[in-house]
Amino acid sequence: MIRPLTDSQCALMNYLWQFFLENDQLPPCQTIARNFGWSSPNAAQEKLDSLSHLHGLIEKNSLGKWKFTDRARDSLAKGPYVTAHGFALRAMAREILQQSPRQST
Repeated sequence: MIRPLTDSQCALMNYLWQFFLENDQLPPCQTIARNFGWSSPNAAQEKLDSLSHLHGLIEKNSLGKWKFTDRARDSLAKGPYVTAHGFALRAMAREILQQSPRQST
């Protein structure tokens, strides 16, 4: 049995899908970490590993880059992933994509 996604995993999957729709590829770990406010690309790598090993939603292609599995692609084409609380995170993912880096004063 596949474990349900956590709220943060739903947010990440929706962000990955939105990024994919706009760029025809998944973002690198550094981009993911920056957009989610994580301190290092390693945090993004751990989240991606979880989506791969625990949920089977992404996998590495022949070049070693992440890609969606057929199952994930079919599911995402139907609409955004929803959290355990029933909250769709598509709008949140769009906001993250549209945020510009904060300027320090």
